Amino acid sequence: MAEYIHNLDPFAIQISGSFGIRWYGLAYILGFFSCYFIVYKLAQRGKSLVSIEQASDFIAYMAFGTMIGGRLGYCVFYDPELLISFSPVKIPLLNISIPMWEALAVWNGGMASHGGIIGIAVACILFGRSRKIPFLHLFDLTVLAGSLAVGFGRIANFINGELYGRACDGKCFWPVKFPDELRRWVSNWDSYKEQLKGLYPVVEKMGGIAGPEGQLISPSSTKWMDWINNGSRYYVETYVGRILRAVSDGNQEILTALGSALIPRHPSQLYQSLMEGFLVFFILLFIWRKPQKPGVLVSYWGVIYAVMRITGEQFRMPDAHIGFQLFGLTRGQWLSLVMLLVFVGLLIWTSRRPVPKMGGWGKD
Repeated sequence: MAEYIHNLDPFAIQISGSFGIRWYGLAYILGFFSCYFIVYKLAQRGKSLVSIEQASDFIAYMAFGTMIGGRLGYCVFYDPELLISFSPVKIPLLNISIPMWEALAVWNGGMASHGGIIGIAVACILFGRSRKIPFLHLFDLTVLAGSLAVGFGRIANFINGELYGRACDGKCFWPVKFPDELRRWVSNWDSYKEQLKGLYPVVEKMGGIAGPEGQLISPSSTKWMDWINNGSRYYVETYVGRILRAVSDGNQEILTALGSALIPRHPSQLYQSLMEGFLVFFILLFIWRKPQKPGVLVSYWGVIYAVMRITGEQFRMPDAHIGFQLFGLTRGQWLSLVMLLVFVGLLIWTSRRPVPKMGGWGKD
């Protein structure tokens, strides 16, 4: 089957350099708009304790909870160094650089869905306390609407070429080759030496580069192999950076040459978009066609999402700096297992509570 070499532009509108409107940001906006529409419609039909006037405030709380929780969750669960690292950031137009706390540098990537879930939970509790609304009911509203946002976010992951899948081994319908995996090869040098060596035909097409002292260097095949074997990171990382820039600039010659070196992979972002996002949404929509006790819907969501995440992660590569963990599971799978246990317990508790049912979208 024909293989697709990923070359989608992460910018919907690129203004200059790394500045512009990205599809990832638009996915968040579309997700929050969908949440607002659903919450507003339920309020309009008298199916929610959140009034029409409160709908926009509620979504604002959800937005802050998602962004803050998602970023802090990534820092804590996947890359704690970001919490203590600072790097210079150039300010456009002013031509100056200032130190930036890397935990705030969201444009470099790094949002954790499990952290976003925690952030949303905190936001629901705060909103509920300020408006005297049971937070379990707010959780129910959030997961119904938020499932669509998850689906949009995973599509944006695919457009960005990030969080890509495991090697296909000829077992997927639509294999995709992701140029971004070159970063994984460099960061996990010893594990990907052979793949790096296979980059030479692409390196040859890139021409010479400037060495540490400004001299022009055009490596032969033998020299490239020596750099790989000896761990000459400066030269290899320089070429990898140039290759990725050429791909980003739409250089078809380099993209075609690179295709023979890349590994065909599962487009796991699309699998997870369907499973964790849209499929979960339709299952919850079916469950909530009739009123339920507060907290029952969010409990079902937690159980279903955790199962979908554990399943979907079987096709996804773990973060390069973390790798596979105990029993060959990923960090995301272990977090989802904990989540599954918590929400099974919550489902038992919420379904047995002696409280009236509420919500739902169908006719009473």
